[in-house]
Amino acid sequence: MQQSNAGTHRKNDHQLGLTLLLGLCFGLGLGACHGSGKQKDNPAVVALNGHGSGENAVGSVGPAAFNEPVSFLSDDEGELHSKGDRLTEAKYIPAPAAVNPGLGPYYNNTSCVGCHRSDGRGRPVLASEGNGSQLIVKLSLASGGDPEEPGGSIPVPGLGTQLQDQAIPGEVAPATGQLSWVTKTVTLDDGTAVKLRSPQVTITKADGSKLPAEVLTSVRLPPAFIGLGLLEAVSDDWLIANETASSNTPGRIPGRLNHVWSRSKQQEAIGRFGRKATKALVEDQVAAALALDIGLDNSLFPGKDGAIEASDEAMQALSFYVQTLSAPVPRTRKSAAALHGQVLFHDMGCGGCHQDAMRTGLEHKIAALRNQEIHPYTDLLLHDMGPDLADHRPDFMASGSEWRTPPLWGIGVQQTVTSAACFLHDGRAQTLTEAILWHGGQAQGAREAFRKLPAQDRNDLLAFLGSL
Repeated sequence: MQQSNAGTHRKNDHQLGLTLLLGLCFGLGLGACHGSGKQKDNPAVVALNGHGSGENAVGSVGPAAFNEPVSFLSDDEGELHSKGDRLTEAKYIPAPAAVNPGLGPYYNNTSCVGCHRSDGRGRPVLASEGNGSQLIVKLSLASGGDPEEPGGSIPVPGLGTQLQDQAIPGEVAPATGQLSWVTKTVTLDDGTAVKLRSPQVTITKADGSKLPAEVLTSVRLPPAFIGLGLLEAVSDDWLIANETASSNTPGRIPGRLNHVWSRSKQQEAIGRFGRKATKALVEDQVAAALALDIGLDNSLFPGKDGAIEASDEAMQALSFYVQTLSAPVPRTRKSAAALHGQVLFHDMGCGGCHQDAMRTGLEHKIAALRNQEIHPYTDLLLHDMGPDLADHRPDFMASGSEWRTPPLWGIGVQQTVTSAACFLHDGRAQTLTEAILWHGGQAQGAREAFRKLPAQDRNDLLAFLGSL
């Protein structure tokens, strides 16, 4: 999102003629072209993308690795993608204003890129540390009220379901948060000491009081945008069959789908997005982020008296942009270390949840996303991750210790895209080693296997993850 669209949205005929050259020049990365479908006939493109994240994957591994659109978009779709890209960069201000009005009155950040710079994940910071908040704190009550949507969370009176810690001029944020870290040290079998940290957020209401003890909280780190349309395109039937297979297939770890309320469908649907799989569609996720993170009322989250600040046209463009962002291909899979690490990954049981392959369906409205074999390294299922990672806050069907398996594609370039990027649902892990050592519950066996590995094997496993 920091680069110009001029290099990404190529439509000139002479540029299409360069596709083969770009595919062969591995070190230059692969730029996706809109318009012609000729890339499907390009053996260099298929060879590069075939072992990555489907035919739509891209080879870029630099700071702009997450900015690439999927291949095979039409010219009109390319223009819509570009429009959505521009909207993610828009900085909103309080109404009335001639450009980008509607911020607040309460919010966390002023733009999409405020949390998702270069389409990557957010950093674990709150507004109290300066600038905007990138960490999100979810709020709810266990009982004693009505949910905002069927089966959803019960809002906290005066605060809602999310801490909005900033306010426009003339207003006072209903509450603010202060972030601190609690640390502990674990020792691996070979004597290596690893320091682990976990976040603690102290929330103070505008009147100076603390949150009542009955308020449930959950700290969430914004994830990267990549590959979300491809995950959306996996059919419900495939996901349901995969849920069943997780319980009766050797090597798999039993998990379950979250069933949530989709505001865009106005019905119950399978959850795919969010740390606990609480959003069914990209459009649901985008609408919630606009309303809660920036304070922009929209048709799915209307304001008082039905007020709308983000038009349906803008919502469509933003959703299309997110749906059509690609995922990068693996980088160094041919190295001996990464190949050995891949074997270890499966031998240790990591693949029991981080499932390497799935196929998109035939019915998604965006043709470029259909019938793709993709390699996101997730099963999109909820798994119990044990007490150390528990937030004790249920979300639809997800318990307080269950989390959706996060996709691993692109994880090897996360810290290239976002300086000092962190991992896990709340950003507590600064390295992949730390992330693995926090695993518990159904993943405890994999964690203990990692803890017992010799140093060289650990490095090989990390080389494999770094190649994704």
